[in-house]
Amino acid sequence: MSGSYLLTSPNAIGLPAAERGDAPAPAASAVVEEWWPQIERLLADGQASAAICSMEALAVEMRRATVGDAPLFRDALTLARRVLYDDLAQVGRTAECEEPTRAALYRCATWDEELRPYLEQLISS
Repeated sequence: MSGSYLLTSPNAIGLPAAERGDAPAPAASAVVEEWWPQIERLLADGQASAAICSMEALAVEMRRATVGDAPLFRDALTLARRVLYDDLAQVGRTAECEEPTRAALYRCATWDEELRPYLEQLISS
């Protein structure tokens, strides 16, 4: 939880373990572990605009990392990005930063083909 924000870390999404075998841990999860504390600190310090920028950058890094992760993790990691986008939208609403948030979600929609329809919904709401 961050200040007046009740956010869910993208790492809260469970990963498939049964078929994991010897697949290495997803790099996308490590990216979230690295970035998430900074985002929470920014929000706690009242820096919503900086947090929005960091969340957008985290989405980009998560997508890059997911490309190299084992295919069995892709659905869960895509869902984790969706959770991040929900958090981003919540921060924008709560902090009354709707325009920067819409712009960030729009930029994400340009490269996130899997979640583009969902992002378009968030942008229009």
